[in-house]
Amino acid sequence: MRQNTVFELLKSGLLHDGDGRLDEETRYRILDTLGYGGWESKTDERAVHIKRADRENAGAVGGEKLEVCELDNHELHIARHTRFALTDSNFVGRRGGAARERLLSHIREHKRYGEEESGTGE
Repeated sequence: MRQNTVFELLKSGLLHDGDGRLDEETRYRILDTLGYGGWESKTDERAVHIKRADRENAGAVGGEKLEVCELDNHELHIARHTRFALTDSNFVGRRGGAARERLLSHIREHKRYGEEESGTGE
């Protein structure tokens, strides 16, 4: 049933960007849903980072201490955390409170790591 839904969404074009293409993340999720998530090694590494960032997002809501790992893909983590902070009902507006601040602090830490790696940090 879920596979049929994916095929219908693909046919309708709803999963494609403005240029009619599938971005890497969407392609990975489709393959994963169809049971072929491990096909591309490049995507596998990206998928690991996506899953880790998503767990961190859930941890922020659950009150966990969030730690940045120097091995993280900081650009990807920042994008996932930012999307979560802007769209999740736990964070939109003033409802986020301590969880929102915990995640924002975590994003700032990823940014510092990213600056250090690129040589733009102090």
